[in-house]
Amino acid sequence: MKKKIFSSSYNFVKINKKYYVPIILKTVIMALTVLFLMPAIFAAELLSPQAATAAEKSVIVTFYPLYVHTLNICGDKIKTEILLPPGVSIHDFNCKPSDMKKIADANLMIVNGASLDDFALKIARNYTDLKIADASYGVELISSDGAACEHAGHNHAHHNEDAAKNGEELYDPHTWLSMKNAVIQVNNILNALCEIDTENAEYYKQNAAQYIKKIQYTHKRMAEKLSPFKGSKFIVFHGSFAYFARDYGLTQDSIADVFGNAPKPSKIKEIYDTIKKENIKFLVSEPGYQNKEIKALSEQYSLEIIEVDPMGLYKPSGDIKNYYIDVSNSNADILASAFKKTGDKTNK
Repeated sequence: MKKKIFSSSYNFVKINKKYYVPIILKTVIMALTVLFLMPAIFAAELLSPQAATAAEKSVIVTFYPLYVHTLNICGDKIKTEILLPPGVSIHDFNCKPSDMKKIADANLMIVNGASLDDFALKIARNYTDLKIADASYGVELISSDGAACEHAGHNHAHHNEDAAKNGEELYDPHTWLSMKNAVIQVNNILNALCEIDTENAEYYKQNAAQYIKKIQYTHKRMAEKLSPFKGSKFIVFHGSFAYFARDYGLTQDSIADVFGNAPKPSKIKEIYDTIKKENIKFLVSEPGYQNKEIKALSEQYSLEIIEVDPMGLYKPSGDIKNYYIDVSNSNADILASAFKKTGDKTNK
């Protein structure tokens, strides 16, 4: 059996597939499908060309921050669905038949890449006509142990899955938490939308430009708030804020690793030593994690606990299109306030 080949072109991910349906059965199925679909085909021809084109285009996005980016670009010009339901972590998601139908009906799937949503790529292998866009194409990745990786400009989908098999270095997949990365991701999504819907390309470009201006303005404000604390360290449970920290000259330390795996006893001891040595005054918890270790450390050292949101879970309320910007800005406010409250300019 020939091995399936995974390759990339620009920010699109292409998976070559081999079919195993017997040719006769496949032909019969195709004939029956055409027979039953003929009425729908004739009805579609009665629509205007613009309406028919719009009806044919559909996008599926794996999780919420990228879904928000996509909505800001495409408006109502293309049907946009999200795979991950509210309140479910992408690490715990199980695909249902209804989710597979969304994927089957889509022209384009937008993934974060950096192996955050490999589960979706595995499902997408079954659909030959589905284009897949890696939103993190071109992002300078950070390794799972916090070091920079020299892979900017590469397609990052499936990396951690392949690297784990080969014993290679793994990437931190939380690329979206950087406002600088968000601009790259918006441009990648824009390029993918323009390719599948050339008719509305100019509309998408105008929307993307306006949205990027909002992101850049918010990033500037966040940098101003956090600049007095440059060089400061904060401790989180799940190591998801390395890209955010890099943007503003901060340092993240975490109890669990970037994949949320339970810490080893040696890591707990290391965190204890860091708290005492570097005069840490607060700890960071996150929605979706019990943070038992955070609570224990807080009680032992009388440390305040603050909560910042890595956007892994979401509640669809308010102005959805401003969700990413609002949460990013709120995270900066919460961290700046906590640093300021310590009485020092830094939390080193």
